[in-house]
Order: sequence, then structure tokens, then C-alpha cells
Amino acid sequence: MPVVSIIMAAYNSDEFIGRAIDSAINQTLSDWELIIIDDCSRDNTATIALDYCKKDQRIIYKRTEQNSGPSHARNIGMSLARGTWITILDSDDTFLAERLERLVTIAENDRLDFIADNILYYDKDADEIIGNAYHMPRPSMELTLLTFLLNCGAGRYFSFSLLKPLVRLSLLKETGIRYDEAIRVGEDFHFIFSILWNGTRAAVLSEALYVYTLPFGLKSRRHSSTTRTDHSVTGWDAIVSAKLRVLDYAVSSAPERQVEIAALTNLIDAYRGEQHWRMIKHHIRSKNFHLALDAAMKNNTLRLIAKKIYYRLARTQRIYQ
Repeated sequence: MPVVSIIMAAYNSDEFIGRAIDSAINQTLSDWELIIIDDCSRDNTATIALDYCKKDQRIIYKRTEQNSGPSHARNIGMSLARGTWITILDSDDTFLAERLERLVTIAENDRLDFIADNILYYDKDADEIIGNAYHMPRPSMELTLLTFLLNCGAGRYFSFSLLKPLVRLSLLKETGIRYDEAIRVGEDFHFIFSILWNGTRAAVLSEALYVYTLPFGLKSRRHSSTTRTDHSVTGWDAIVSAKLRVLDYAVSSAPERQVEIAALTNLIDAYRGEQHWRMIKHHIRSKNFHLALDAAMKNNTLRLIAKKIYYRLARTQRIYQ
């Protein structure tokens, strides 16, 4: 059995999937499997992936019957996984060569069930790594649910919902945790929340080993052609709806956990503020000034936008511990 199962959901990824696969092949830890779930791509993704499968038996390819989103694709990959550990590699991102070896070693030594590393921001159009997503004063820290929630938020320079953890597969099997297939935007937040909600032994590192392709280049100032994230008003509606599903679960399953529920509620307010702000800007750009005014005057709009501004002011690389 492999030590690590790498799950890669792919959709119309022929422009960049080869780069992602190569980063898995180049790992210093060689005992892994890469499970590629093609979510009904209409380009040459399948051809490229199958070509890699012929060259390396550690790579497995499966195509979904219909396009169902990243959560469904990842769940298929998790059901096929045989490794002790499981991790996600997005088809437009890459691993540094020592990533798996470093994470497995630390997790095993510290008896963790969940470990995440820092992230390197990559600007595709500038073809340049911009730098680390965050800075921590020490090499690692315990990651609790509260710490996770305090380090998420709309407008932050980095949100912990973007972490790409290495998780012990036995934990997922014992708890039945999977990606919520009703969520197509913000599915990582729900997945990590579910794991930490169970009191998992988890840690996050200051060391950056995952290279994340920015949807909007910080240097090039261009939107990346690789991103599948919807940053429109409709996309933000989906993000808020996904967070509300998490809140409903938390309140119904453990209402006594008031501190964490309050942190989650504040976080959702910040996302709602961002949602309202984008709606107002959308109306102004469309010259629908009466709709912009109506949106601004809706109940709680100003309070929510103030919450959004608060999170914007925290748009730094500071980590709340």
C-alpha cells in the first residue's frame, strides 16, 4: 500500500495538468499514488493523463459519468485511495519536491492526524512565485477549530480555508467525513471544518511546500486562465450559502459550542459584507444607481460592510494564534 494517496480533480486542465503531475512524480518520497478524477473535460486532459498512466503505474485515471464539480470528483478519488495518508493537489498547482516526505515525517513523529504547510503564491502570467502566504513566529503551531476560523475571512491576504492538508485516511473512514457534494464553491472550508470539528490532532507549519496558482496575479494584475473559481456576484452568493450550511450543521449538532459558533457567525457576516459590497459595485458599474442605493439601504448592510472592512484591515500575513 502507498504511504500517500494524492487526489487530483481535473476539468479542462490540458494547459497545466502536466506541470502538476510532474511535481508529484518528482517527490523525494516515492511511495505514493496519484488518482486523477477527470470531471468530464472537453479538452485534451484525458489524453495527457492517460499518457502519464502508461509511463508510471502509480498514476490512476478515472472519468466521471457527468460533470458534477470538484467535491464529487474528490470523493470518488478518496473512495479509491489506498494510502495511509491522503492529500489534494489541484490540477493547476504544484508540490515542491520534498513536500510529501516533510509532511509525513513531521506528522508521524508528532502523532498527528492532520498537517498543513504554508503556501507559496504563484503568479502564472508573471511566471513568478510571489512569496509565502503567511508568516508565523515559530516553525509550527497547533491548529484548532477556533484558530482555523480566526484565520479565515473574505479579503484576508490568506485564508486558512485554502490550506491543502495531509490527512490520515483512517480518520476519514472512521468519521465518514467527505466533501459536501452540494457545495461547488468553498468546498475546502467545509471539509477542513468538519475534520477540526471532531477535535482532530492537527498542526500547521510555517514552511511553504505547496505552490498555489493565484486566480488574480498580484504582480501581473491579470486574472489567471487556470482558475475555475467564480468571483462574480453569483459566485459570492454560493460562497455565503456554503458557509450557512456549515453554520446550520454546527448549531444543530452542538449548540453548546458557543465560542466556535460565534466565530463562525462573525466570519459569515464578513462574507456577507463582501457579498453586499460586490452587489453594490456591480449595480454601479451597470449604471443601475437606484438598485445600488436599494442594496445599500437593506437591513444590516452597513453593519455587514463594516465587518467586511474589519477583515480587510486584517489583510496581512499575520496569523492569529
